[in-house]
Amino acid sequence: MRFFFWMFIIALVSMTGAFLLQPGGGYLHFPFGGFSWLVMSLVILAAAWRLYFKKADRKELGTQVKTFALSLACFAAFLFIMFLPHIPLFFTHNDHGFFSEQMNLAYILGHIFLYLSLAVFVRVPLSMTHPKYMMPGMVFFLILGAVTTIINFILPNAPEFHHASGLTLLGVDPLVGKLVAINVALAWVPAGAYFIWSGITALNTFVKRRGLLLGSGLLVATIGGPLHDIVASAPMFLTADLVTILGNLMVAAGIFMSPSLEDSRS
Repeated sequence: MRFFFWMFIIALVSMTGAFLLQPGGGYLHFPFGGFSWLVMSLVILAAAWRLYFKKADRKELGTQVKTFALSLACFAAFLFIMFLPHIPLFFTHNDHGFFSEQMNLAYILGHIFLYLSLAVFVRVPLSMTHPKYMMPGMVFFLILGAVTTIINFILPNAPEFHHASGLTLLGVDPLVGKLVAINVALAWVPAGAYFIWSGITALNTFVKRRGLLLGSGLLVATIGGPLHDIVASAPMFLTADLVTILGNLMVAAGIFMSPSLEDSRS
């Protein structure tokens, strides 16, 4: 738990410091936004690995846990693809035209994995509440994601690397930004509310803490993630980055946390 707290503090200090410094130094060309996508992809992938190989041994929860792990793996792929166009920025100055073209493509292709992650994820809460809607729910999100992707190809993004802050401004078309927000909110807000309610009503302290962390993390990530697609200024994009990182780390912390001896007995 403390590990994820300090990761967030490090991200907060480094990205805020980079933004506040004035342009001119080579340090400011470091792609902090892309680097944060890389780190988060590794954190989420580690959480998926832990779920699949460490947590899926209980027969009554095995299928749900493995489904959650698959959703996280798709989400990690989305984050990693968003990082890829930033690799040249670690070694050379920004070629705006080339970077914008590659980042636009990475955004569209990466978000396909985000939509797959959402479609797989909704099976988890639905399996606990309305099992007969698991398949229709997944198909709905696959169709919604496909429609959003087609519109995004028609209305491409205009991303740019902001040298003064080291952030990537995505320049998403307003319609696409709203559709992405709808995709994420429809999947994560009800699930987040369900996990929080399950945590509040749980008698076991460990289950209570995990439910509150997972649910709160999903709601925080719902705010921060789509915010990237709506804002146009570096300060707001920095805010979106930090909120998203916090939400992702809360979800990961909920997955990595282990019950104490007292919790295991209760």
